Amino acid sequence: VIPGYSRIGYARRGLDWQDAVRRTLSRRTALVTGGSSGVGEAICEGFAGAGARVHMLVRNRERGEAAVSRIESRLPGASEAIEIELCDLSQLSEVRRFAESFQARFDRLDVLVHNAGVLPQRRTYTAEGVELAFATNVLGPFLLTSLLLPSLLAGAPSRVITVSSGGMYTARLRPDDP
Repeated sequence: VIPGYSRIGYARRGLDWQDAVRRTLSRRTALVTGGSSGVGEAICEGFAGAGARVHMLVRNRERGEAAVSRIESRLPGASEAIEIELCDLSQLSEVRRFAESFQARFDRLDVLVHNAGVLPQRRTYTAEGVELAFATNVLGPFLLTSLLLPSLLAGAPSRVITVSSGGMYTARLRPDDP
């Protein structure tokens, strides 16, 4: 299973951004959570390269700006297509605030990519009393999708994409503490 989440799995499947974006995404709007590093950064770069207007949703503005700078170094002009948005998906009040703000500023959303995720070593709770991994990986994305549904319907045929991780394969299951 582990090699499937590495370059080996990517190469074996023969995946390529060029295959994924054969059609242009100009005049399309994409919102990508967890865009400040890794897969999320690559998704933002791919969408910007295909002509989409990208909203990079991050918890930390400085990390988002660093990601945009890295993307710009590889894809000159990309920074004009990427707007940093602040929201901590683990805080449901922030998700509500962000969704309201986004819909007040934009009339449609064509693609929503849920990429943000956490896998803390120890049980951690949010300020709202929800277990952190559950809040970030499940509740936040569900609430964000639900609240942005009018924008997604306005962008029809829109897409919601959920990215998952193989990180849980490295964690031990504690049957006494699910």
